[in-house]
Amino acid sequence: MTSVDTQVTDVLREAYRSGMPIPPPSREQDLSINDAYGTQLNQVRAWTADGTRAVRRKMGCSGPRARNRCRIEAEEREGVMS
Repeated sequence: MTSVDTQVTDVLREAYRSGMPIPPPSREQDLSINDAYGTQLNQVRAWTADGTRAVRRKMGCSGPRARNRCRIEAEEREGVMS
């Protein structure tokens, strides 16, 4: 956890609580992919600490093995995965 992803997490949590829209955090500061993943992890940890239960995970299906595992047919992939 870096100070950048902690700061971004705090801003996002406050916006979520208040319901007030905010500009994308990347407009305010230069964020790395590690900052983005750190922020996502911080948010999940904060929500679960508040009693929210994580029920699903996002999974990319761009590789052939992942598509086969998810039983995504070729017709469904056209234009979306190519």
